[in-house]
Amino acid sequence: MIQTAFPFGYLIQFVLFVVGVVAAVVMISAGLKRGRKLLFRAGLVTAAMIAMVIGLAMAQPHVDDWDPGAPREAYYGRWVDGEERSLELRADSTYTLREGSEVTEGRYDLEDGNWGFRLMSPAGVPLPTPPSVLGLRLVEVDGEYRIINDPYEPDVWDGWLGYRRDPPAKVP
Repeated sequence: MIQTAFPFGYLIQFVLFVVGVVAAVVMISAGLKRGRKLLFRAGLVTAAMIAMVIGLAMAQPHVDDWDPGAPREAYYGRWVDGEERSLELRADSTYTLREGSEVTEGRYDLEDGNWGFRLMSPAGVPLPTPPSVLGLRLVEVDGEYRIINDPYEPDVWDGWLGYRRDPPAKVP
């Protein structure tokens, strides 16, 4: 799915898709009927571009469930993003964040019934985040929990699939 934050963005995408398919069919059929190779080729190129956009949309990272309703215990443990980044969340609301050789420790705030949380310094000051990010969020991706940046709106999510549990664990 190609995500958009524009008002009526999905409607615009659908209309452009339908117009493209109709144009490709018309160009291909008119090229075949009239023997115009250029029109036929233009229709094939249009059809190929539509197929490419569909393929890219299907290959785009996606979140299966933005609110998996996970118990508090699902948050606790070690989470990794590659070899350089890890996040350890403990039941006493403390964390350790490792990014390369830099280690940050502090507390995190996890409200009951809320999938999002913020990392805070030991003094209780929230760590800085980009303007479009509210904090971190537990989601479900391909049958496992992930911790990703929590966008203020899912349509503006940056596509980062975030931290995955180490060792990997499937959603029950």
